[in-house]
Parts: sequence; C-alpha cells; structure tokens
Amino acid sequence: MTRYIAVRFREGDKRTYTYHYEGAETFAPGDEVQVPDRAGDGWQRVIVASVDEPKPRFATKGIIGRAPAEVAAIGAVAPVERTTLPEAVIGHGALVEGFRWRTQQGERIAPADMRTGHLFYTLRMIWNNHVAPEKRVGKVALYSFGPTYTPAYFEDAITNLAREVVRRDDLAAWQRRELERMAEHSKRPAPQQLDLIGGG
Repeated sequence: MTRYIAVRFREGDKRTYTYHYEGAETFAPGDEVQVPDRAGDGWQRVIVASVDEPKPRFATKGIIGRAPAEVAAIGAVAPVERTTLPEAVIGHGALVEGFRWRTQQGERIAPADMRTGHLFYTLRMIWNNHVAPEKRVGKVALYSFGPTYTPAYFEDAITNLAREVVRRDDLAAWQRRELERMAEHSKRPAPQQLDLIGGG
C-alpha cells in the first residue's frame, strides 16, 4: 500500500514536501528518513512532518527507508550571542555550486541542510585530520578515508562547510572558540595553501 508522507529538510522549516513510501516500516512525526538527493546518486536525511497525507496531484519521489543513526552523537548546545567570525575558517578556494558532503553511510548532504552540530563536528574532523598535530583543536579522532575523499574534495569541503558554519547563530561558545583557533591557524599558511599532511 502506498502511503504519502510529508517531510522537512531541516528542523524548524515551515515548508514540507510530500514523498511516497511503499515499504513495511511505519514512521511517526520526528523520525528521520532517507530520500534521494538532487544528484540522484546518493541520499539525504529528512525529518517526517506528517504520515497521513492525501495523494497529491503531482508525481512524487519515494522514501528509501529509515535513516541510519549518525556516527557521532550531537549534544544539545545553548544559543550564544553571535560574534564575528572569518568568512572562511580554512582554505581560500571558491565556493563550489552544488557541493555535497558525503557521509560514511553514503548520504550526500548540502552544507545548508546540515544540523549545526553535524556541520561543526564535520569541519573540525576534516581540520584535525589534515593539519599538523600542533594545529589540531578540541577532541581529536583520526580516520582513514576511502579513495573518493581526495585532497581536492577536502579542499572543496572545508571551504563550503566553513562558509556555512559562520552563518549559524546557534553555535556554543566553546565551538566558536575552536573555530577562532582554526581561523587563527589558517592565517599563517600562504594563500591557496591548505596545509594538508602529505598533500604535497
């Protein structure tokens, strides 16, 4: 039986989008599900708003299934007064139109659609894995990346993620301090230099 489900792309969005689902799982408002991304070769995480929508007059895309739990738990942070941060925390490249971050689960997600915590932790993870040890900030976890995570992809990632994170007004004070430390370190290399370890 086909069901029609309304979803939001970000918490707090007023606008919803209708998708269909033909699987056996049941969902409730607030659940996170997978839908195809815009490129059509991955998926992104959305939030269920309503599970009992009428069949729309237009064609709908299908929900893939329940979204897997995110690898790192994101703790709640209290809003703090917005401060001025650099336009880019690291890297000096141009923004890439249509850039998507690829998660370990295969999700492709635009920086603007990432939760603030997810955005911050992803940027910090990239930073800590690609700079000299003395420049690392916060809790450090080092990873091995697959062949699709090239130095060029990481250059695009840090530029696009950093430009988005400085727009957020719900960063905790300690997150802003770590971003400021990264920004201070990023001023030291010459422009256009990413300071990738082993990146040439």
